[in-house]
Amino acid sequence: MTQNTMTFNNKKDDREEYRKYIKEWIKNNPEKQKQYYRIYKYYSNLTNPIIKECIVCGKKFETRQYHKKYCSIGCKKKMHNLKKDYKRRKKGFYLMIPNVFPSNIAVDMHHIHPNLPFVVPLPRKLHQENNGNLIEHLNTANEWVEFYYNIDVNKFLNLGGANK
Repeated sequence: MTQNTMTFNNKKDDREEYRKYIKEWIKNNPEKQKQYYRIYKYYSNLTNPIIKECIVCGKKFETRQYHKKYCSIGCKKKMHNLKKDYKRRKKGFYLMIPNVFPSNIAVDMHHIHPNLPFVVPLPRKLHQENNGNLIEHLNTANEWVEFYYNIDVNKFLNLGGANK
């Protein structure tokens, strides 16, 4: 059994012949064409990386997986430990905004209300101001949230003020 093969040069005259040959081959081999398309689609995803931003540290990284959120295993473990700690304390953890601060600044996650799971990243020094009094702590930290992220927490929560 002989196969119908043709050799082509990269000249302009041969392009029409090549296109005709490809169309004819697709008509004669529809199953193989589907298989080649699946293989091409798979390998094109492997060879074309996506540039994403890590939701923990903010670094840009290349990945070939659409669902990947973390740049490294360390960032993934860090977020897992945060969520586990908040779950243990029965506070909940819902990250409203990803971390926008550079990696050299220590960041804490601030609950915008003590009974709700909504969390926003804030620099550690700002977050640890007024740690003795909960109402003062919430007011000052929420002012910083409004300054950095332009989110009015009281409007978001439909409250007149924090813990009135």
